[in-house]
Amino acid sequence: MKILIIFFLILGVVTGLIAVLRSYEGSNDFDTYYKAGQAALKGGELYEVKSLVKIKGKISPFLYSPVTACFFSLFAFLPLGLAAFLWNTVNIVLFAGCLALMSKYLDLSLRDLTYLWNTLPKVDIFVAGFMTLAFLLDNLTMSQVNILIFFLLLLMVDFWSKGKSLISGIVLSFAILIKMTPVLFCVYFMLKREWKLLGGTLIGLVLFVLLIPTLFLGLSNNWIRHRQWLETTFQPLFMHDSSGELSNRIANGHMTALLAEKNQSLEATFTRLFLKDRNGYAYNPNYPFRLARKYEKLPVLGGGIQREILKVVIRGFQAIMLLLLVFAWSSRGKSRCQYNCSLGISLVFLTMTLLSPFSRSHQFIVWMFPYFTILSLQRRAIETWQAHVLPWMGRVASLVYSLQILPYGKAAGMGMWANLILWSGFLMAILLDKSTLDTKDSFDRMRPF
Repeated sequence: MKILIIFFLILGVVTGLIAVLRSYEGSNDFDTYYKAGQAALKGGELYEVKSLVKIKGKISPFLYSPVTACFFSLFAFLPLGLAAFLWNTVNIVLFAGCLALMSKYLDLSLRDLTYLWNTLPKVDIFVAGFMTLAFLLDNLTMSQVNILIFFLLLLMVDFWSKGKSLISGIVLSFAILIKMTPVLFCVYFMLKREWKLLGGTLIGLVLFVLLIPTLFLGLSNNWIRHRQWLETTFQPLFMHDSSGELSNRIANGHMTALLAEKNQSLEATFTRLFLKDRNGYAYNPNYPFRLARKYEKLPVLGGGIQREILKVVIRGFQAIMLLLLVFAWSSRGKSRCQYNCSLGISLVFLTMTLLSPFSRSHQFIVWMFPYFTILSLQRRAIETWQAHVLPWMGRVASLVYSLQILPYGKAAGMGMWANLILWSGFLMAILLDKSTLDTKDSFDRMRPF
């Protein structure tokens, strides 16, 4: 434990100083959060909606809800450098909180973790350490909000497991308003008929959309900022463009995001691998997608698919995945058995990164929950094929994930393929589980060795 504390202290100092330097250079995301926090305090502009049409087509970098700006106003009282160092420290503390909440929910005590350290194959220890450190450093380097979101979701699960569904829903609503992907938990809990939790989510939306931002921005300004946020986030639904210029700009911006190597979502990976004449788009004289030039030598599989047809294929694939998820999540009803729920919640986390329109590696920190679930299966005396197969799928996914360091590794979507491997493993673990884990015997099967 002392070694772990010393490690986090050294990590906090080193990464904190790096965060300070990068925030002044504008090479991480904290300067954006900091300016948004200042705008929330002083009543300044949060969203430059007009820049969607003008100013070189550049979209305002702050794409989060007004309540997120209100949260970062807590740091806006400080000088930029000190605020960046404090935010880095908060992230490390939240990360430690994530470890504690996961261990608590999955019933992994310090004694259990020590046991695993001494008995697990060294390859499993390396995989766990490699993935954990990679996710942590990726987020600290960019001063991202993903650790905060992960902590909020784990806190939500903790409250829910204690029967505090209303509070759990309020916490979930805050996570959703930072980034939209946690809304998948609403689908999960709807299928489990957790109406009280969903009611708490609605209460939280009222709290974090109406009440708190109004205290910072005033009633009229709060309405304006939320309208601008919706316009910035969902432009095609909320903005009229008779000339077609904005619609084309939005479509081209979306394609640019899909062709970016860093985008490891399913849609982006399939687009880079199967888009017909992909390299032709890179040199289009009207609107060149220059990002595709970085991986020109990466082959288009099967000769490629026309852009519009490919969209339909991708949407069809995603629809099938969602139908499988609905069947898997609804198959256990209202069961709160730790074994069932840990598999189901793992699947929610993996789906968040897989089906997100833009998914970068620092968002993959939520994979820690599935990996901790695998550890809990190895620690418990559960004689099912899942307890034997899932660890192997975790190892394979880790190996595939590491292939991103190779030339064209990111362009080929190795992060997405690792995600899909884990997702498939946990889906099968739920769908093919024939045991009746809602009975008391199911808990007896989870006793420590």
